[in-house]
Amino acid sequence: MKISLKVDPTSGGHDHGDSTRPRGGIATINTCTSDGTCWSNPTVNGAVVFNFNAPEASGTHTITATCDGCNNTATKTVNVKVDGLRPISPSGLYALYEADGSVIGAVQGRHRSNHYLTTIAANRLLALAINYHHSYPRAPVLHVNDASLMWGGVFDIDTEAEWNPPHEEHMRGTVVDIRANSRTGAIPTGNFESFIRLAKLRKVNAKIHSPGQTNQHFHVRLLNRSE
Repeated sequence: MKISLKVDPTSGGHDHGDSTRPRGGIATINTCTSDGTCWSNPTVNGAVVFNFNAPEASGTHTITATCDGCNNTATKTVNVKVDGLRPISPSGLYALYEADGSVIGAVQGRHRSNHYLTTIAANRLLALAINYHHSYPRAPVLHVNDASLMWGGVFDIDTEAEWNPPHEEHMRGTVVDIRANSRTGAIPTGNFESFIRLAKLRKVNAKIHSPGQTNQHFHVRLLNRSE
Protein backbone atom coordinates (compact mmCIF):
# COMPACT_ATOMS: atom_id res chain seq x y z
CA MET A 1 0.00 0.00 0.00
CA LYS A 2 1.36 3.42 -1.00
CA ILE A 3 0.09 6.53 0.74
CA SER A 4 1.10 10.02 -0.40
CA LEU A 5 0.48 13.35 1.28
CA LYS A 6 0.44 16.72 -0.47
CA VAL A 7 -0.53 20.22 0.66
CA ASP A 8 -1.93 23.11 -1.36
CA PRO A 9 0.97 25.60 -1.01
CA THR A 10 -1.21 28.73 -0.90
CA SER A 11 -4.13 27.45 1.19
CA GLY A 12 -5.24 28.60 4.63
CA GLY A 13 -4.48 32.27 4.02
CA HIS A 14 -0.80 31.84 3.09
CA ASP A 15 0.06 33.38 -0.28
CA HIS A 16 3.77 32.53 -0.13
CA GLY A 17 3.62 28.73 -0.15
CA ASP A 18 6.34 26.66 -1.79
CA SER A 19 7.94 23.24 -1.51
CA THR A 20 9.19 23.99 2.02
CA ARG A 21 5.66 24.30 3.39
CA PRO A 22 5.00 21.81 6.25
CA ARG A 23 2.81 18.87 5.23
CA GLY A 24 2.20 17.38 8.63
CA GLY A 25 2.86 13.67 8.86
CA ILE A 26 1.44 10.17 8.64
CA ALA A 27 1.92 8.03 11.73
CA THR A 28 1.85 4.22 12.25
CA ILE A 29 3.17 3.66 8.73
CA ASN A 30 6.16 1.39 8.20
CA THR A 31 8.32 3.58 5.93
CA CYS A 32 8.06 7.20 4.77
CA THR A 33 10.24 9.38 2.56
CA SER A 34 10.81 13.12 2.73
CA ASP A 35 8.42 13.84 -0.16
CA GLY A 36 5.41 12.69 1.89
CA THR A 37 5.13 9.17 0.38
CA CYS A 38 4.68 6.21 2.74
CA TRP A 39 4.36 2.42 2.39
CA SER A 40 2.67 -0.09 4.65
CA ASN A 41 1.15 -3.55 4.60
CA PRO A 42 -2.62 -4.07 5.12
CA THR A 43 -3.67 -4.94 8.66
CA VAL A 44 -7.20 -5.89 9.77
CA ASN A 45 -9.50 -7.04 6.93
CA GLY A 46 -7.12 -5.65 4.34
CA ALA A 47 -7.27 -2.10 5.72
CA VAL A 48 -4.35 0.16 6.49
CA VAL A 49 -4.89 2.22 9.64
CA PHE A 50 -2.89 5.43 10.09
CA ASN A 51 -3.04 8.82 11.76
CA PHE A 52 -2.59 12.19 10.08
CA ASN A 53 -0.62 14.57 12.31
CA ALA A 54 -1.55 18.14 11.40
CA PRO A 55 1.11 20.89 11.25
CA GLU A 56 0.63 24.25 13.00
CA ALA A 57 0.20 26.03 9.68
CA SER A 58 -3.39 25.92 8.42
CA GLY A 59 -4.12 24.63 4.92
CA THR A 60 -5.60 21.95 2.68
CA HIS A 61 -3.93 18.54 2.63
CA THR A 62 -4.68 15.70 0.23
CA ILE A 63 -4.04 12.09 1.21
CA THR A 64 -3.96 9.52 -1.64
CA ALA A 65 -3.79 5.74 -1.23
CA THR A 66 -2.85 3.29 -4.02
CA CYS A 67 -1.62 -0.29 -4.13
CA ASP A 68 0.06 -2.67 -6.55
CA GLY A 69 -2.51 -4.52 -8.60
CA CYS A 70 -5.40 -2.25 -7.55
CA ASN A 71 -7.74 -0.68 -10.07
CA ASN A 72 -8.82 2.24 -7.91
CA THR A 73 -7.28 5.12 -5.96
CA ALA A 74 -8.68 6.54 -2.72
CA THR A 75 -8.27 10.25 -2.05
CA LYS A 76 -9.23 12.28 1.02
CA THR A 77 -8.94 16.01 1.55
CA VAL A 78 -8.24 17.29 5.06
CA ASN A 79 -8.53 20.99 5.96
CA VAL A 80 -6.32 21.98 8.87
CA LYS A 81 -8.02 25.02 10.36
CA VAL A 82 -9.45 26.75 13.41
CA ASP A 83 -13.22 26.52 13.19
CA GLY A 84 -15.46 29.51 13.75
CA LEU A 85 -13.25 32.32 12.45
CA ARG A 86 -14.90 35.07 10.45
CA PRO A 87 -13.73 38.34 8.89
CA ILE A 88 -13.97 41.38 11.14
CA SER A 89 -17.04 43.33 10.07
CA PRO A 90 -16.43 46.87 8.79
CA SER A 91 -17.35 49.64 11.25
CA GLY A 92 -17.02 53.37 11.55
CA LEU A 93 -15.73 52.80 15.08
CA TYR A 94 -12.45 51.20 13.99
CA ALA A 95 -10.39 51.16 10.82
CA LEU A 96 -9.46 48.05 8.82
CA TYR A 97 -8.14 49.99 5.82
CA GLU A 98 -5.56 52.69 5.23
CA ALA A 99 -6.56 55.98 3.64
CA ASP A 100 -5.47 54.61 0.23
CA GLY A 101 -7.85 51.65 0.56
CA SER A 102 -5.23 49.00 1.34
CA VAL A 103 -5.86 46.54 4.16
CA ILE A 104 -4.02 47.52 7.33
CA GLY A 105 -1.24 45.01 8.02
CA ALA A 106 -1.82 42.92 4.89
CA VAL A 107 1.27 42.03 2.87
CA GLN A 108 0.83 41.27 -0.82
CA GLY A 109 2.40 37.97 -1.77
CA ARG A 110 2.40 36.74 1.84
CA HIS A 111 -0.85 37.25 3.77
CA ARG A 112 -3.70 39.33 2.39
CA SER A 113 -6.39 37.97 4.73
CA ASN A 114 -5.24 39.02 8.19
CA HIS A 115 -8.45 40.25 9.87
CA TYR A 116 -10.18 37.12 11.20
CA LEU A 117 -11.59 36.61 14.70
CA THR A 118 -14.03 34.39 16.55
CA THR A 119 -17.50 35.88 17.02
CA ILE A 120 -16.97 36.50 20.74
CA ALA A 121 -13.60 38.18 20.14
CA ALA A 122 -15.06 40.37 17.36
CA ASN A 123 -17.84 41.50 19.71
CA ARG A 124 -15.25 42.41 22.35
CA LEU A 125 -13.32 44.45 19.79
CA LEU A 126 -16.45 46.36 18.80
CA ALA A 127 -17.38 47.03 22.43
CA LEU A 128 -13.87 48.31 23.18
CA ALA A 129 -13.95 50.53 20.09
CA ILE A 130 -17.32 52.00 21.15
CA ASN A 131 -16.05 52.81 24.64
CA TYR A 132 -12.84 54.34 23.31
CA HIS A 133 -14.68 56.49 20.77
CA HIS A 134 -17.12 57.74 23.42
CA SER A 135 -14.20 58.63 25.69
CA TYR A 136 -12.17 60.30 22.91
CA PRO A 137 -14.59 61.36 20.13
CA ARG A 138 -11.96 63.62 18.51
CA ALA A 139 -9.20 61.02 18.51
CA PRO A 140 -8.64 58.74 15.50
CA VAL A 141 -10.68 55.56 15.60
CA LEU A 142 -8.71 52.43 16.51
CA HIS A 143 -6.60 51.20 13.60
CA VAL A 144 -6.65 47.40 13.54
CA ASN A 145 -3.53 45.62 12.37
CA ASP A 146 -3.16 41.82 12.37
CA ALA A 147 -5.71 39.52 13.95
CA SER A 148 -5.54 35.92 12.62
CA LEU A 149 -5.37 34.42 9.15
CA MET A 150 -8.60 33.15 7.58
CA TRP A 151 -8.07 29.61 8.93
CA GLY A 152 -5.93 30.55 11.91
CA GLY A 153 -2.73 28.70 12.71
CA VAL A 154 0.83 29.96 12.42
CA PHE A 155 1.03 33.58 11.28
CA ASP A 156 4.58 33.69 9.92
CA ILE A 157 5.37 37.35 9.33
CA ASP A 158 9.16 36.89 9.32
CA THR A 159 10.38 36.13 5.79
CA GLU A 160 13.54 34.60 7.24
CA ALA A 161 11.61 32.18 9.44
CA GLU A 162 8.79 30.99 7.21
CA TRP A 163 6.27 28.58 8.75
CA ASN A 164 7.51 29.40 12.24
CA PRO A 165 5.41 31.44 14.72
CA PRO A 166 7.40 34.70 15.07
CA HIS A 167 4.18 36.74 15.36
CA GLU A 168 3.29 36.06 18.96
CA GLU A 169 -0.10 34.41 19.32
CA HIS A 170 -2.51 35.48 16.51
CA MET A 171 -3.29 31.80 15.89
CA ARG A 172 -6.85 31.21 17.13
CA GLY A 173 -8.76 34.39 16.38
CA THR A 174 -8.77 35.91 19.85
CA VAL A 175 -5.87 38.39 19.61
CA VAL A 176 -5.56 41.61 17.63
CA ASP A 177 -2.98 44.39 17.29
CA ILE A 178 -3.95 48.07 17.53
CA ARG A 179 -1.73 50.81 16.08
CA ALA A 180 0.08 52.80 18.79
CA ASN A 181 3.13 54.38 17.14
CA SER A 182 3.79 57.58 15.19
CA ARG A 183 1.76 56.59 12.12
CA THR A 184 -1.55 58.12 11.11
CA GLY A 185 -4.46 56.72 13.11
CA ALA A 186 -2.40 55.52 16.06
CA ILE A 187 -3.65 55.85 19.63
CA PRO A 188 -2.02 59.02 21.01
CA THR A 189 0.53 58.41 23.73
CA GLY A 190 -1.54 60.43 26.21
CA ASN A 191 -4.41 57.96 25.80
CA PHE A 192 -2.42 54.81 26.48
CA GLU A 193 -3.28 54.39 30.16
CA SER A 194 -6.92 55.19 29.55
CA PHE A 195 -7.08 52.64 26.72
CA ILE A 196 -5.64 49.97 29.02
CA ARG A 197 -8.27 50.80 31.67
CA LEU A 198 -11.11 50.75 29.11
CA ALA A 199 -9.89 47.37 27.91
CA LYS A 200 -9.81 46.01 31.43
CA LEU A 201 -13.41 47.12 32.00
CA ARG A 202 -14.36 44.94 29.02
CA LYS A 203 -12.32 42.02 30.38
CA VAL A 204 -9.76 42.57 27.65
CA ASN A 205 -5.99 42.59 28.17
CA ALA A 206 -4.08 45.32 26.31
CA LYS A 207 -0.31 45.66 26.51
CA ILE A 208 2.24 47.67 24.54
CA HIS A 209 4.54 45.55 22.36
CA SER A 210 7.79 46.72 20.69
CA PRO A 211 7.97 49.91 22.80
CA GLY A 212 9.90 52.72 21.17
CA GLN A 213 10.14 50.92 17.83
CA THR A 214 8.51 51.89 14.55
CA ASN A 215 6.05 49.00 14.88
CA GLN A 216 5.02 49.82 18.46
CA HIS A 217 1.45 48.62 19.01
CA PHE A 218 -1.04 47.37 21.54
CA HIS A 219 -1.21 43.58 21.66
CA VAL A 220 -4.82 42.99 22.66
CA ARG A 221 -6.04 39.69 24.08
CA LEU A 222 -9.76 40.05 23.46
CA LEU A 223 -10.69 37.07 25.65
CA ASN A 224 -8.15 38.10 28.31
CA ARG A 225 -6.02 35.00 27.82
CA SER A 226 -3.03 33.93 25.79
CA GLU A 227 -3.37 31.69 22.77
